[in-house]
Amino acid sequence: MKEKVKFSRQLAGASGPMEDTLKNDMMFHMVMSRTRRGLKGLICALKGLKEEDVREVTILNPISYGDYLQKEIIVDTLVELNNNEILNIELQIEKDPDWIKRSLLYLCRAYDNIRGEDRDYDRLKPTTHIGILNHDLFPDHPEFYARYLLTNVENGNIYTTIFGMNVLSLNRTALATKEDKENRLDYWAEVFRAETWEDLRKLAEESETVAEVAEAMYQVNADESARSILRARRKFEEVYTTALNRQARAEAKAEAAEARFEEAEAKAEAAEAKAEAAETRFEEAEAKAEAAEAKAEAAETRLEEAENRFTAEIEVKDQEIESMHHKIDAMQQEIEQLRRQLETQ
Repeated sequence: MKEKVKFSRQLAGASGPMEDTLKNDMMFHMVMSRTRRGLKGLICALKGLKEEDVREVTILNPISYGDYLQKEIIVDTLVELNNNEILNIELQIEKDPDWIKRSLLYLCRAYDNIRGEDRDYDRLKPTTHIGILNHDLFPDHPEFYARYLLTNVENGNIYTTIFGMNVLSLNRTALATKEDKENRLDYWAEVFRAETWEDLRKLAEESETVAEVAEAMYQVNADESARSILRARRKFEEVYTTALNRQARAEAKAEAAEARFEEAEAKAEAAEAKAEAAETRFEEAEAKAEAAEAKAEAAETRLEEAENRFTAEIEVKDQEIESMHHKIDAMQQEIEQLRRQLETQ
């Protein structure tokens, strides 16, 4: 029978909502800096490794309390695994429109560990950026744990496996695959999502590794200096999130205004095209009318010419008839004279 996990008296007595959970990036960095066992456990789940496969874990960017007080500090956790692999683990709980660009920048920086004139490329180590989000990176393609590599877009051939990006979406535990569950990645997602001490203890009862994480979380929450830093970080995150939301709203308004302008421009172009088409039809109708008028004038001219010819012909005929009448009258007069002559004889 598995021995029951034991908690410290302080952790066992803690109750209610936690002031800061593991979803706070600064809390995450502080806790993982305090418990290598917890960091190893999380890496095993993220990489699909057995505990014995992780011989050595080194945090390459340890941060002092003084560093935490800097407003612009980048609170990712850069880890060297077994002295031959680099992992850059970053929490991004709130949506950030620049996260994809930023994560690529962090990945490139983590991979580039040779400087200046150094050309010893064998010193470059396989590097993976692991983003832990609380939302869908691509809403149209939700996933619990996604792995990205450089690939040929035509045939899917992988360019290299030493440079990659993994994304864990804490809000999508329902989409965890069989492999994710075998690696207990869904379990670790619930640890991140735990909001109360009771929920955290219940999860920690299943694992001494998570119990150690829970103890480290309690220690950080009980440390007044750490709590002050975490409060300052929360305030910074609130201001940053507010600024991002304002920026998003401003960009949305600008896009809407641009869309309305483009729509109005399209309508104006359509109206102009209709006007041009109407003008073309009017010009065609006008041309047709002018052609018809020209035909009518030509017909009228031909009619007048025909009437003139007909009138002239009638006048000629009338003259011929009148001439014949004169001849007939002359012949009748001659006949009358002959008749009289005959009567007098």
